Amino acid sequence: MTIMRVLRNILLKGLATVLPVVVTLYLLWWLATTGESLLGAALRAVLPAGVYRPGMGLAAAVVLIFVAGLMTDAWLFGSVVRLAERALERIPIVKTVFGGVRDLSAFLTGGGQERLARVVHVALTPDIGAVGFITRDEVGSLAPPDQRDGRVAVYLPMSYQIGGYTLLVPRDRITPLDLPAQEAMRLVLTAGVSAPPRRGRESSG
Repeated sequence: MTIMRVLRNILLKGLATVLPVVVTLYLLWWLATTGESLLGAALRAVLPAGVYRPGMGLAAAVVLIFVAGLMTDAWLFGSVVRLAERALERIPIVKTVFGGVRDLSAFLTGGGQERLARVVHVALTPDIGAVGFITRDEVGSLAPPDQRDGRVAVYLPMSYQIGGYTLLVPRDRITPLDLPAQEAMRLVLTAGVSAPPRRGRESSG
């Protein structure tokens, strides 16, 4: 049993080392092949025979994304995008998927991370607390009229899962933490396993 336990631990350590790299590389490969296949077919249809080369579809995807980023602040382009968004938000089921993808994209590109920049400790009971992120300073219609004053919306991520809970918490139950949002999110998502280094040790080094 001892040998099996040692072998299992070694296997788990190897899996923990290799899996993040494999998943990251697979995601990058999937994005690259998707861009290449989608825009590559369009380029083959419009370019003369023999002109297309592998990789041109991916390059075109990068250029289109860059141009879209440049044109985001343009009035005409922004108006068209907003009209398209409003149209999608009127379609049942589609609006749910679109809203989730839009919010996830905003978070991954930095816009959502700014909303989760305020890390707080939430006192769930006198002896038990949780690390969360303030998402709204005013709960508004999220709470009944008699419970709206003095409450904020706090997002509590779930460890090792994509998801979490949004709690409407009285202000006197939260305490700001001096912890960067990215470090706090990593700590929570890994259940404390990947806790950030202690600053006392960093400063002493």
